[in-house]
Amino acid sequence: PGLADYTSTRDELEQRAGDVLNWVKSGDLNLRVEHVFPLSEAPEAHSQLASRATTGKILLIP
Repeated sequence: PGLADYTSTRDELEQRAGDVLNWVKSGDLNLRVEHVFPLSEAPEAHSQLASRATTGKILLIP
C-alpha cells in the first residue's frame, strides 16, 4: 500500500505527501537505504525489487 491508499481526496494526498517530505527534510523521518544504483543499472534495481531481495529502499542516481 502507498500513501494514496490512506487518503480520500487529492488535496489530502498532497497535504500528507508534503508532511512526509518535510519529515525527511528535517530528519524526523529516517529512511533505510539498502542499495544505491546508477541509473544505468536500473534493470538490476528492478530485478532486486521484483525478486524481493531487498528490505530497505533502493535509490537510482542519474
